[in-house]
Amino acid sequence: MHYRLFTLILLVCLSASPLLSQKKKGTEAPKEPDTKEVLIKMYEDILNQSLAFNDLAVATQATYSLMALQPEDSARIDTLAAIYFQRGAYPQTVMVGSKVLETTPDNLEVMEMVAISKAQLGASLEALGDYEKLFGKSSDLYHLYEIASLQYTVRRYGECETSIKRLMGSEGINEREVNLSFKQGSQKVPMNAAVENLYGVLMLEQGKGDEAKKHFETALKIFPEFYLAKGNLDAMNQAGK
Repeated sequence: MHYRLFTLILLVCLSASPLLSQKKKGTEAPKEPDTKEVLIKMYEDILNQSLAFNDLAVATQATYSLMALQPEDSARIDTLAAIYFQRGAYPQTVMVGSKVLETTPDNLEVMEMVAISKAQLGASLEALGDYEKLFGKSSDLYHLYEIASLQYTVRRYGECETSIKRLMGSEGINEREVNLSFKQGSQKVPMNAAVENLYGVLMLEQGKGDEAKKHFETALKIFPEFYLAKGNLDAMNQAGK
């Protein structure tokens, strides 16, 4: 019995010896993937799939997981800001976006998201300051239009009129469009028509009805389907102004 047991043990050892010799020769078995790498790949797949299906809640959680696994990757927090903005989570967009801008102050996309979010939250004065900085870097007419709109909102009428006149004299304004929101929905309109309508609202606010009417009429000549300009003109006519 002992002899047979010894023989069995010896056979097992001999059968294992080629493996031992292979390890000595440097032919080790394939290395298992690192757990962290596996998790990163998994959460990246989840992020991509959730974005493809517009499941932004899942995308948010996947991004937080990737930030924890890759704290050195600054692009992750940019992604988080963009996801929050797409979700319409404006307070979170401002907080995350402001954190991004601490290290990358020239990130125009994030600057714009933060400015829009502040305007949506009613922080008009802060949004105005952000748009002024943004326009200084971008020279984009859309940003100047937002500046004029916010100047009207915070009752800086003189500055608003200056911005409007600057827009009117800008090259390329006739090729631009803006998306305007109102209670019934939103409408994409030519920027030059939007500027005329804004000028009309500004004049009406200052009691200059005749001038206001001319600007509303001009806006409708440029874009006859302009909902806001038509509403403003109809309201003036009904009021006998």
